Amino acid sequence: MPNSLLITVVAAITAILCVCISIIMKRNKTPFARIISMILFFAGLFSAWLIKLNYEAAAVSVYMPFYKVFEISEYGYTAVLNDLLRYAGPFAVAGFFYMAAFPGIGVIGSLITGIIVSLLFNLKQIITGQPFITDEYLLAGIGMAVGTGLYVIISRLIQKTSVFKSLRVQVPNKGKGIAAWIICSVVYLGIAIILIVDFGKGYADLSLFKSDVPLPDDITLSIELDKSGSIEEVYAYYARSTVEAVGELRDVLMPDGTISYADGGGYTVTDERASLSYAADHSWVYTLNLISDNSQNISAQQADELVRTFFENNDLLTTELYKQTDCIEAESDDGSPGGYDMYYMTAFDGAPILNNNRLTVSVRGDEITRIRKDGPDLVLEAKKHIISQNEAYSRLIKGGGAYTLFSEAASAEFTDCDLGYMVNSQGYYLPVWHFTANAVLSDGSKAEFEAYVPALK
Repeated sequence: MPNSLLITVVAAITAILCVCISIIMKRNKTPFARIISMILFFAGLFSAWLIKLNYEAAAVSVYMPFYKVFEISEYGYTAVLNDLLRYAGPFAVAGFFYMAAFPGIGVIGSLITGIIVSLLFNLKQIITGQPFITDEYLLAGIGMAVGTGLYVIISRLIQKTSVFKSLRVQVPNKGKGIAAWIICSVVYLGIAIILIVDFGKGYADLSLFKSDVPLPDDITLSIELDKSGSIEEVYAYYARSTVEAVGELRDVLMPDGTISYADGGGYTVTDERASLSYAADHSWVYTLNLISDNSQNISAQQADELVRTFFENNDLLTTELYKQTDCIEAESDDGSPGGYDMYYMTAFDGAPILNNNRLTVSVRGDEITRIRKDGPDLVLEAKKHIISQNEAYSRLIKGGGAYTLFSEAASAEFTDCDLGYMVNSQGYYLPVWHFTANAVLSDGSKAEFEAYVPALK
């Protein structure tokens, strides 16, 4: 049954159910506010079900409850909060109207209802043996309970107001009020602790190499440096498990592939034409094993265009494909040109990642036969103030930062300065000012070198 038809049918059933219950409640002289609350409760459940239709199916089952909390160092606080919004948030809306519609229900009853309803939403998937994620059901119950708890707290706070009295709804008793404060406090404190543990830490300094050779006294600046600072992003590991990551790659590269667990915490995906190996450190290798018989040799420029078009059309990176750093011509078995092995940097909004997170792509004929991705996918972690180019240059001249000049020089000329990113020991990708320079060495020869200055204030 198409989703559009299914949604229509479920919406119709929900509407009929609401009408029938409303008629019964009206005949029993039920307050109008309670009838409206009942309608809003079922509307909330229907909305939660609609949101659930857009969930991406998990690659494998995870039976351990709150597994992302216990592995916070791997997943990060954003993964936990995303699950709360995804699974608990929709049920919290329904939970808010649950007790107003059915006063006999308490916070614990609301918790159990949320779990049961979530199980019913996934009944087909459960019966057909699709992956089972315990947290989906537990968080649905918690969301429902928190919504009910908020209703209890608010209603008890405003119970003596004329507006609330006019609604003629039952005021939750003291016991339900205590339960509401407990559930809301536990969830609030849990979120606060997760943020403190994973987010409340500073950024470790970048580990930059140190040259024993001092910069020459004769330095020329041939570029105009910006004297104003700005706000730039800090990036971190994408907060998801290897299971989620390999499932997303499978969906793009090989939808019919079979996922299998590999030694060392990684996974493999295989189908008739290709294979994918995903390591625990979030690096991965895709290999096309069968090349089409009608594949034609192309030029290096065409191969580069092929690669860039491929990544533009396929959601495989959270970064940008940036500058090609090398292109090596490969030879086929008979000695004729067979393709190219190309090496790429990645970037954030045009700011390159300078020390890792690179791609190696092999092209044979006019097909991409191998992709190697080093380093994890990255997402925005925070926005921080950074120093200006001028301040960075001043720090460099005074001995700050690092540079790749390893021979004594008589003079140096700085020719360019742009923003880049480097990873620290915690796995955060921090902004850094990247200088390009030319030096005249003591023996009269010329050499290029680079300099790096951490940009965070």
